[in-house]
Amino acid sequence: MKKIVPTFGILGILFLGSISPVFLSNQNLVHAQGTSTGTTTGGGGASTGSASSNTNKSFNLSFTIDNPIKANNLQELIERLLKLVYLVGVPILVCFLLWAGFLFVEARGNDKKLVIARQNLYNVVIGAVLFLGAYTIAKVVIATLKDIFN
Repeated sequence: MKKIVPTFGILGILFLGSISPVFLSNQNLVHAQGTSTGTTTGGGGASTGSASSNTNKSFNLSFTIDNPIKANNLQELIERLLKLVYLVGVPILVCFLLWAGFLFVEARGNDKKLVIARQNLYNVVIGAVLFLGAYTIAKVVIATLKDIFN
């Protein structure tokens, strides 16, 4: 069990990192070159020439970062964060429930292992009730705030 928690923690961080990328859009790099014209005079006659040089360069680097959350106010931000927590929490809850079932199968009638499996299932059920209860309470509070402020 001590190895499972850091493993799930690392996997959770990698999962959250992969679903929340920030994309750059409208990245334009403009190069402008200046030209110079020169006149040279030689011994017996005059010659006029045109030469280009890149001594006058200007770079215009502009880009915009789009808002990945797309929330206009605090209520929308809380709703989107709550949805993210729900989308990440439910699969983790299912994984722990499957792990508890695996512990029952692995016990094979061994009393000590059955006690551990029952305790694990009990903890998963308590966690599920707390998680889903907190989610429900948060949704009710958000709906109430929307009714009050709109």
